[in-house]
Amino acid sequence: MASEDNPTGSHASLDAAALFAGPGEVRAVARELDWSQGPLGPTTDWSPAIRTMVRTMFDSPFPICLWSGPHYALIYNDAYRRILAAKHPAALGLPGAVVLAEIWEELQPQFDGVRARGEPVYHEDAPFVMARLEGGGTETAWFNYSLSPLRDEDGSIAAVLNITPETSSRVLLQRRLDQEQAALALSEDRLRSQVAVAKTDAERVQLTLAAGAIIGTWFWNLSTDQFTVDEAFATAFGLDPALGREGIPLAQIVATVHPDDQAGLAVAINHAISKGGRYAHQYRVRRRNGRYHWLEANGHVEHGPDGTPLRFPGVLIDVEERRAVEAEREHAIAALRELNADLERKVLERSFARGRTWQVSPDLLVVIGGNGCFESVNPAWTATLGWSEKELTQSDFLRFVHPQDLVNTQKAWADASERRLPVLHFRNRYRHKDGGWRWLAWVAVPDEGKVYGSARDVTLEVEQAIILKESQQTNKHVQAALAAGAIIGTWNWNFEDDFFTFDEGFAFAFGHDLSSAQTGLPIDAVLVHVHPEDRPGLNAAIAQTIERGGAYARQYRVRRADGNYYWIEANGRVEFDAAGKSTNFPGFIIDVDERVSLEAERDRATAELRTLSNTLETRIATRTAELMQAEESLRQSQKMEAVGQLTGGLAHDFNNLLTAVTGGLEMLAAKVAKGEYGKLDRYIAMAQTGANRAAALTQRLLAFSRRQTLAPIPTDVDRLIASMEEMIDHTLGPEFEVKVVSIPGLWPVLVDAPQLENALLNLGINARDAMPDGGLLTIETSNERLDARAAADQDLPEGEYVSICVTDTGIGMPPEVIARVFDPFFTTKPIGQGTGLGLSMIYGFVRQSGGQVRIYSEVGKGTTMCLYLPRYLGDVAATEQEAGNADAGKALPGETILIVEDEIAIRQLVADVLSDAGYRVLEAPNGPAGVKLLQSEERIDLLITDVGLPGGLNGRQVADAGRVVRPALKVLFVTGYAANAAVGAGHLDEGMQVLTKPFNIAELEMRIREMIGNESAALPS
Repeated sequence: MASEDNPTGSHASLDAAALFAGPGEVRAVARELDWSQGPLGPTTDWSPAIRTMVRTMFDSPFPICLWSGPHYALIYNDAYRRILAAKHPAALGLPGAVVLAEIWEELQPQFDGVRARGEPVYHEDAPFVMARLEGGGTETAWFNYSLSPLRDEDGSIAAVLNITPETSSRVLLQRRLDQEQAALALSEDRLRSQVAVAKTDAERVQLTLAAGAIIGTWFWNLSTDQFTVDEAFATAFGLDPALGREGIPLAQIVATVHPDDQAGLAVAINHAISKGGRYAHQYRVRRRNGRYHWLEANGHVEHGPDGTPLRFPGVLIDVEERRAVEAEREHAIAALRELNADLERKVLERSFARGRTWQVSPDLLVVIGGNGCFESVNPAWTATLGWSEKELTQSDFLRFVHPQDLVNTQKAWADASERRLPVLHFRNRYRHKDGGWRWLAWVAVPDEGKVYGSARDVTLEVEQAIILKESQQTNKHVQAALAAGAIIGTWNWNFEDDFFTFDEGFAFAFGHDLSSAQTGLPIDAVLVHVHPEDRPGLNAAIAQTIERGGAYARQYRVRRADGNYYWIEANGRVEFDAAGKSTNFPGFIIDVDERVSLEAERDRATAELRTLSNTLETRIATRTAELMQAEESLRQSQKMEAVGQLTGGLAHDFNNLLTAVTGGLEMLAAKVAKGEYGKLDRYIAMAQTGANRAAALTQRLLAFSRRQTLAPIPTDVDRLIASMEEMIDHTLGPEFEVKVVSIPGLWPVLVDAPQLENALLNLGINARDAMPDGGLLTIETSNERLDARAAADQDLPEGEYVSICVTDTGIGMPPEVIARVFDPFFTTKPIGQGTGLGLSMIYGFVRQSGGQVRIYSEVGKGTTMCLYLPRYLGDVAATEQEAGNADAGKALPGETILIVEDEIAIRQLVADVLSDAGYRVLEAPNGPAGVKLLQSEERIDLLITDVGLPGGLNGRQVADAGRVVRPALKVLFVTGYAANAAVGAGHLDEGMQVLTKPFNIAELEMRIREMIGNESAALPS
């Protein structure tokens, strides 16, 4: 201890008392220890890093110590005291070679490496033989320990930080568990061996009989229900052997089975008989001495060729000893569980002891899981940050960290959780529940997948450091401002005398007499020249600065000697004595009149700009509305232009065709009137050709608009292409080569086969025209699975498709032609060589079939047209459709056809055709009249109806009403376009067909004969 006449020693004692202030046995010893006599010297000479760590580690529940100085003198906390055991308290302050003499030879190289290279060391479950028992006795202990450099502000290593949780209890527990597991495994191996011995087959039955393992056999004739057993079996079941040889009922045998086992035995026997195969079941049997004995029955049910169970032979095995071994194993497992529970209880007791420190520590103690979430926090968190334990636990700790500190915090977390390094000298800000921020200084260590941390609230220290830095920065600004002439005066206000002294510049700025500058004025007299509007705010700012301390800055106007007001800025800081009482208020003033003028000009310009901006937004909105209106007008104009182009093309083509029709009819009439019949066939053919070409043009327009009537059927695309390959080859001519490339297993599609043939033929003709000097035409098919992204690129739903690609080696197309290639009446061919409807027809047909068309072309490199059609998941019928040119034949006696058509000319024409063919004809001019006839008792073999009808019912509704009373009714829809009412969702019901107007008489007669066939009429049900 320092003597009273030694002021240095007295000061050191006071410092040690302050440094080691707080609860705990080690702190008490450290306060009384004369550190000046040891290798570390007085605490006043210790480096800042050691002093900071000493303050921190004594409040930590983890075993932490410092090995300081060249001799590694020891400073440790209360948790580390338990590791030293009997070596405490003598070990405090002694060199490492003395404290850990028995293991120092192993540890010193590690300490020297940390001090020399600054690289941390970490070991898990490291064993040491330590002489820490009373009387110098030794014992083996295990530790997870880390050695890290503790650096001073200049980067030098002041000490080695040692964090050392002892793991002896866990290691010993694990060893005992391993021993118990080994014993359990040995027991299981014994049992497994006995089970293996118990498995029998046909070859080992005799051997086990000789060895006495099988104690009986049985034979059960399932056909006669006769159950015979040998003498050993009868003895095992307590039965008469004579009866066993003759045969006894199964119920008598089951009666000797333990009541608890009878239900399970019955289930096992029934399962073996019903399923066949091997049978094995254990149960207890009452012997003649009245005691139950464990047996295992093994057998096999034999079945006849038809699957009938015939025989059930088997053997009995004594498993009493095996069951005893299993019981012994279960007992061992239960004992092991009890041992584990006892060990867990001891661990909990030790945890409760640590929990007392956890509860009372002023530092923020925490356990963070490997996922970065709080697992446990002590009450200091609530006291310091306001968050309750419930609000913190299971929350990611990073959500409480200041955004500006996130990057450094994540790096520190990675050091601890991933690289298993301790975290030292780390500071960051945590959010208080009231919205503020608190500075925390951290020490954290990783262990067994978790991070254990201790934090100290250093907000006050940080704020004081900031104030000091601001003060230093202010001094720099003052010196710079003085040098630049920006500062025009200085002052000092002495609070004790309430005298305000100032220099000549201040006197001039405030309009004061220079004679009072050194003698001083009261504050009210000083501020008399401040502008009246600024004085209340100035007084409030001064009072606030005096109350809270810190920097002071205020702008206001003062009246100078010339009577004008000028803007100045006052800057200063209130000074306090050691007791915290404010004493002085020094400061300086800056001329900011020009700056304020500029700011006012800036604010005026900003206001004008804001007004201009608001006006501009209004003008932009008005202009946008005008542009949108103009755009809508343009869109409408373009729409009308497109309609004009379409109708112009239609008018052009139909006028040409009508000229041929009307001209032929007029010439026909003229010749007949003159009695000249020689050239009538010519004019009839002219009119028919024009009408047929007009019908074909109409079909192409319907295909483009996707309103043509389709009759989709499951179609094998490869078979379809093969059937028309020769026709395509002849169409193209000898200068062209046609190549078909297909894949095995091409999926079928649901499509109108004739329309697909027409589309392929059109593509072939277009390819021919694009290759004037001949070339190669390739038709290639493949299966395509389009995911969401690929389907979006093709403007198709996600799914499976069949692609049909037609490629030529012709002149190709430029982008501007590709953009318009599907437009109706658009063509690049010379006048008279094409209508411009071919590709538009193909596009409409494919889109109506649920597919898509894509073009790939470059000028001079050819063109590829790809059709994508949805896969059909059903089967394609193997039958081939035969084109019928045969005579449709005449009607059979009594066959009746109902015609529902509002156009009188068409209805009469069809009625005349059918009457000439021998059919009985019923007519109805509208839907209700047709339904009335369908609901009558008339015989009706076929309904022919238009789709669009007057009277409130369309053709599909008439057909549906007819099928209510005549389920087998055949229906032929005759329509000029593909109304949805006729075909629903694009598919016709069975027994329905569509005939498109215009049609020829032969086609009508053939379609009627195909539909009626030889089937009986659809009569009312």
